[in-house]
Amino acid sequence: MSDGLHWHIVDESDWLINFPVQERKTSVLAYSRIYTPKQGFSYSETNNLIFNFKKSPSATSSELFYKKQAIEKFTTELELFLKHLSIYALSNNINIYIIPIPPSKSRDSPQYDNRVEQVACRASCRLKCNYLPILYTKHDREKTSSSSKARDWQDICNSLECDKNWLQIIKVSKTKKSIFLLLDDILTSGAHFRAARSKLNSVGIKVEMGVFWAKSQSLPLYC
Repeated sequence: MSDGLHWHIVDESDWLINFPVQERKTSVLAYSRIYTPKQGFSYSETNNLIFNFKKSPSATSSELFYKKQAIEKFTTELELFLKHLSIYALSNNINIYIIPIPPSKSRDSPQYDNRVEQVACRASCRLKCNYLPILYTKHDREKTSSSSKARDWQDICNSLECDKNWLQIIKVSKTKKSIFLLLDDILTSGAHFRAARSKLNSVGIKVEMGVFWAKSQSLPLYC
C-alpha cells in the first residue's frame, strides 16, 4: 500500500481528544501523511517510514542507515511544504522559527533521540529559517504506547522546560515580526502540541502553526 504526498490542514472533521476545536482558533495544524497504528511497517509507505524514523539511536548500523534515510525524507517533504512561507517571510523581513517538540526522554538519557531536532535543523538551514530548540524534557516520561494511561497534555507540559539561553536570543530578535511553528513526527491526540504550545505561551511565545509528518488514524472497527 502506497501513500501520495498531500499536505492537509486539520479541520473540524479531525477528532483530537486533547486538542478540541475551540483550541484551534489561534494555531493551524498541518500533516502530510496517514500513519496506521498496530498494522506494522509493511502496511504502507508511511508506516515503513515512521518505523525507520523511530528506530533507536542504539540500533545496528544497518538499521540506522534506514533511520537516516527517513530523517532526510521528512526534511525534504517539510522543506517543500514551507518553501513558499519561507520566501514570503524573507521578502517581508519576517523571522520564521522552527521549534522541535522534544521526545519523552531527557537529554541525558541513554535513550534520548533527537530525530525531530535533526529534521528541524536541516530544514531551517535549507530554508534560511531559524532553528530554535528552546524546549527540552526535564525528566523522562513513560512512552504512551507502553503505558495504560492516556496522554494528559498538562502532565506533558509540566515535564517541559524552556532553555533560558534561547529565550534571551528571542528577546533580542523581537524587533522583527516572527512566526513560530512547532514540529513533530506524528499527530495523535494533540496532547504534545498543546503542551508545548502552552509552555511557550507562558514565556510570551505565540505559536501560529504545528507541522507533523503524519497523522495517526486507526482502521475502522467493523461489527
